[in-house]
Amino acid sequence: MYVANQIINKIINGAISYARFKSKQQTKNERTRANLDRRAKELAKKKAEKKRDIPVLPPELLNKGGMSMTDIHSLNAMDLDRIRLCGEIFAGYIYILFGVTGIGKSIALLQMLFDIAVGRVSTLFPPIPVCGMVNDVHLYDAELSYEQFRDRYPEGADYPRDHFHRYSPEDGYPPDMDTIYLLMEKSVEEATTSLTWGIDNITKLMEHNGNDAIKPFFKKVEQLQQKMREKGLYLTCIAVTHPASSKVNKAYTGDLTEDMVLGNTILATFATGLFGIHRSRKNDVNDDNPCFQIVKIRTKCNYHEFETKRVSKPYAMLQYNGSISESLLGNAVPIEKSIDFSPLGVEFMFEKLYMDCGLSIDDIANMYCLSPQRISQIFIEFFGGDYKDLRGEVKDIAKARELFRERRKYICPVPPEYEGEKAKL
Repeated sequence: MYVANQIINKIINGAISYARFKSKQQTKNERTRANLDRRAKELAKKKAEKKRDIPVLPPELLNKGGMSMTDIHSLNAMDLDRIRLCGEIFAGYIYILFGVTGIGKSIALLQMLFDIAVGRVSTLFPPIPVCGMVNDVHLYDAELSYEQFRDRYPEGADYPRDHFHRYSPEDGYPPDMDTIYLLMEKSVEEATTSLTWGIDNITKLMEHNGNDAIKPFFKKVEQLQQKMREKGLYLTCIAVTHPASSKVNKAYTGDLTEDMVLGNTILATFATGLFGIHRSRKNDVNDDNPCFQIVKIRTKCNYHEFETKRVSKPYAMLQYNGSISESLLGNAVPIEKSIDFSPLGVEFMFEKLYMDCGLSIDDIANMYCLSPQRISQIFIEFFGGDYKDLRGEVKDIAKARELFRERRKYICPVPPEYEGEKAKL
């Protein structure tokens, strides 16, 4: 009887143990199946997203055989390298400017934006003629307060009254990439002229957005550039950031390199031009003469760097000091052929040359090295076709040439030597 009970107990305990094992195994199997299902759904989602990212082109846009060299050269496409907006800034590209805190990045950025908005040769770069293309200029400024901005750019100074728009956190625009993109997108949707956007600065924005936000942001900027090209216009972007390397401090006087920029693996991918500002020499402890360096450029440029002079009049700027040989600027269009299509430039053509001096369309075209049809087209764009009904004064070629010589100095000036205190940082 005792033996029988032992056998029964073993059978019962075995059955219980087996049931427990089976239950655990079933639970384990269920978890495994759940994990497999989850992974399968994730893979399916990734495949769907990848498939969705592949653009579907309309049949009429497809060229199954590719484009031949004859096809490419027959395209009526503008050479972007000819549309010089400011120094080494060309329309339709992305540029990055970096340097340590207080060296003058914000000053340099505003200089470039002001010069582009007015359509004049840069006071920062060597005096190379520009195309004078009409640009609406926008700045997202996360650096300066209203008070700092007004101190640097006092009332009455020669900066643009129109074609310049500033946004800042003080206006209610939070410092994040989505906000800036929405502002840029809105400007592109409403654009009737080319656009230039300045962002000051990427480093500060990364404090609120993280490094992962940089790449998708600039990818979307490239998409906006394509939308502008479809309109026959250009979107140019100039963004400021800080160095990543700890050795690039305020006392650094060596050459800046591409790997020193913060986020270099991302930003260098998108940038056509990478510019740096650093101390020019060890004894310049007040940074009165910062060095502007062209770290990387995809367009033709024969010089590597130049020294600047920090001035505060007529407003805060880093002024080119004339150190580059004219032979190195030979890739620029001659001054006589520089085209000033800024609002002020077109107004000068019409009011001074056409009306006051009585020049014909042919006379003005010869002066600007353009076709008469192009001058007429410019006048129609700005003043309408009725301009032909207006008649100017008696023709005075000598007066017109003198006025043009004066205007040409404005188009391509040698920056004057301003006297004044060092610009406030």
